[in-house]
Amino acid sequence: MSVEVKPGRWRLRNGKTATVEDRVGNGLHPWRGRDSNGVRYTWGDSGLWLDDAQQTPYDLIEYLGPEEPQVTS
Repeated sequence: MSVEVKPGRWRLRNGKTATVEDRVGNGLHPWRGRDSNGVRYTWGDSGLWLDDAQQTPYDLIEYLGPEEPQVTS
């Protein structure tokens, strides 16, 4: 399964959510972001965490919408 990666909130295959923040360059994993615990990840254009097309718990599987604004006080 392949997705069209874009910035915003995503569901990972493991059920957690992640935020794709931006695209950096044209390498194997140009998309970078973080999960709900702040752990940083990079993904390929297909949303896969690894290049070998094997499914991992960290693959992007569903776009949930734009990133929610940060609340500051």
